[in-house]
Amino acid sequence: TGSLPDSSEHTTFAKVYATDTTLITTTPTRKIIVIKLAPPTSLTTQMLESGSVLLQWIDKSKNETGFSIEKSNDEINFSQVAIAPANAQSIVLNGYLKTMRYLFRVRAIRGNIIGSASQVVPAVYRTGIVIKSNPAGAQVSCNNRLLGITPLTIDTITSSMALLFNMRSPMDSTVFRYTYYPQFGMIDTISHVFAAPNWVTIFTSDTVWEFNAPGKNGVFLKLGKVFSASSTKKDSVDLFYRSNTFDLTSAAELAALSRTTKFKVATESNLFDGADSPAQDATWVKSFLYSVTNYVYVFDADSHYSKLVISQKGGGTTGKPAWVILKWMYNTRVNDLNF
Repeated sequence: TGSLPDSSEHTTFAKVYATDTTLITTTPTRKIIVIKLAPPTSLTTQMLESGSVLLQWIDKSKNETGFSIEKSNDEINFSQVAIAPANAQSIVLNGYLKTMRYLFRVRAIRGNIIGSASQVVPAVYRTGIVIKSNPAGAQVSCNNRLLGITPLTIDTITSSMALLFNMRSPMDSTVFRYTYYPQFGMIDTISHVFAAPNWVTIFTSDTVWEFNAPGKNGVFLKLGKVFSASSTKKDSVDLFYRSNTFDLTSAAELAALSRTTKFKVATESNLFDGADSPAQDATWVKSFLYSVTNYVYVFDADSHYSKLVISQKGGGTTGKPAWVILKWMYNTRVNDLNF
């Protein structure tokens, strides 16, 4: 039946003739339907956000009862994972990992008859790299071409390509990526942490207790030290923790201390975001609340700027004195706004 068209119907007959070639009888014995089950064409795959795979194809067979969906991890061994109904031209398969690469093909079927397979098509969620830096806002370039500003996602990196992270001197740095394989459809993350500028010192305090509680309650920003806010330390305390209003306050607000400190609450909470301090002016205040979650710009009696954040806090209930632990970046240069 190789020359007969697909889906055509034919009937065979048994004929009996007399010796003179006269036809005596004709009996139809079997109807034949030609089934060729042409393979589907134009197969495509798409990994969906849900972790499912969408397969689409063009149906080229005329008398299938369904389509066998086959999957492989090596393009050699295939197994059936689903059956689509007759005349279908798409199917969604669930439960597939976005970080894996899968291979699919489709066959038309009719009962036990299996047609030829479509082309093999891989299903890949995405080939890309998420690039981050701390602080954010670094320029990322590759082969002298700017890729963007962190954080960003790019799809054009191949293996063994050098990425240059550039913030500002002296925070410039170069990072290399050696083992990225986009053919596997993985999303990788590259992160780079910039060192603090060489004119900035980072401090984390001991516990700073509220003023009326036992324990040290005054902070000296320049040395990263915590002292008791008393007259013996009047020249070594920039701020203290005031217990009646639960705020951190300029040392000069306490009669025994001498150093005046000013504050301005920032709009961001990431101490290492690379933002510079605004200049100290009349809008700066002498205290900020214990409840502040953003970092705070600080200007001390020696005209040094800091960026300070409450990294931990607790207490503040009956019988439990309030306390905080502070973290700050101290600019060692006088009247310098840069961080």
